[in-house]
Amino acid sequence: VVLSRVPEQEEDRTVSLQNAAAIYDLLSITLGRRGQYVMLSECLERAMKFAFGEFHLWYQVALSMVACGKSAYGVSLLRECVKLRPSDPTVPLMAAKVCIGSLHWPP
Repeated sequence: VVLSRVPEQEEDRTVSLQNAAAIYDLLSITLGRRGQYVMLSECLERAMKFAFGEFHLWYQVALSMVACGKSAYGVSLLRECVKLRPSDPTVPLMAAKVCIGSLHWPP
C-alpha cells in the first residue's frame, strides 16, 4: 500500500486506493449480508483517514452508519458526499429519506 503523497508515486497511490476500495466493497458485501453493520461501520470509519476526497468510501461509510442506527451521523456524512459530487441526485435523496424516515425530520 502506497500512502506517500510524493507526486512521483501518484500512480502507485491511485492503484493502492483502488485495491483498498475493492477490499472494502467485498467487506461491505460480506458483513452486510450477515447483518454486522456496527462492525462494518467501524472498519469503514478507520479507512476514512486514507479517503480524502474519495466519494465512494464516504458514501459507503454514510450508508453503514445509517444501517447501524447512527442516522444523524450518516446524514452529516451524506452532506459531505454532496460536496464531493454536487451533481449526483441520489445523495440528497438518500439524506432526505433518512431524515424523514429514521430521524423524523422535520418535526
